[in-house]
Amino acid sequence: MTNSHDTDDEGLVQAFSQAAVLMDVLLEFHTGLSPFGRKLLTYYTLGSHALPHAQHFPLAKLRGFFGTGKSSALKVAKLFAYRPFSFSGRGCSFPVFRDNLELAYQGTALIEEGDAGWKCDPEPLLSDRYDRTSAQAGHKVPSGEAGFSTRVILYFGATIIHRRVAFADAALESRCVAVNFRPVHGRTYGEMGADWEAQWSEAPEVKAIQDLILDLPPVEQDELIAGRIWNTYTPVIAVAGIVGDSQFEAELIQKMEGITMTLKEAQATAELDTIAVRALIECMSKGGTLKIGEGISLKDIRDTVWKNTSLTASPFQLGTIFGDLGVERRKSHGITKLYASAAILVKVCTELGIDDEAVEELAKKLKSKNG
Repeated sequence: MTNSHDTDDEGLVQAFSQAAVLMDVLLEFHTGLSPFGRKLLTYYTLGSHALPHAQHFPLAKLRGFFGTGKSSALKVAKLFAYRPFSFSGRGCSFPVFRDNLELAYQGTALIEEGDAGWKCDPEPLLSDRYDRTSAQAGHKVPSGEAGFSTRVILYFGATIIHRRVAFADAALESRCVAVNFRPVHGRTYGEMGADWEAQWSEAPEVKAIQDLILDLPPVEQDELIAGRIWNTYTPVIAVAGIVGDSQFEAELIQKMEGITMTLKEAQATAELDTIAVRALIECMSKGGTLKIGEGISLKDIRDTVWKNTSLTASPFQLGTIFGDLGVERRKSHGITKLYASAAILVKVCTELGIDDEAVEELAKKLKSKNG
């Protein structure tokens, strides 16, 4: 770990540990976050001090009911984040939003109203901000007489966004540390006066970490957690290790295992490959039994895909998918049909993580037959 004040490692750990305690206290007083949620946001925010050395950094999404302290949580996070820059997404055009992210380059963007009143789609920029190499945009600017040149905008950094609904992009959603807010009936959250930020920004615990930079220690991946999920939560679990919060680490790993299961389910249902194979199985199962060796037309599969998902898939797309998966295709009288053998069907479902009772029964029969 390094810093700009030549503090030794022990002093650095103490500074971040004390900052974590104060941030947790402020979040408890001003928001409805659970103890786990407070630590999740605290360790993410403190992890932003590793940005100068990071190649990737996830987003933190504050999600929950109105009136549960999400806006207050953003104000608390601003005190402890590395190079914070706050703005509202309401009414943001694409150039304004892009330029705001540039102002938060290699720092922390704190975005209020992250899902209301947008004049642009922010998701591509937010998704690219996660990766230092992709967080770049070209912008034409006047150059000389009637000429233009391209200015490269860099906008890599941490992002804490106040958002009530999930992102439409599943890949972006999987890069988010989800901090969930719930209403706590029967209590009143502490008010933040006009001088609140000025007062707390002078707190010793806040001032002590303002210019500090972290080198996050390596953390060994749990084998039950998907690599994508582990990478998303690595800064959080690394900071928990720095401050010695082993109880939170154990809770977080258990949570990540659950998120991994959700990711696997999404992968098995959301991609066109899996949607097409499920449609094939449905067409082969008309009448209640799985009919192996029966030809199924690409048109029938296309219609089933549309019926189940409202997705439009052309016969060419479907044919390419099944060709890559090794399903036999035969053309007769101008109609292309698929013929899935028992072995191929079991193999494809296993590769794609598709659970189907009829295919599972088929797999047992094949295993028994082959000894």
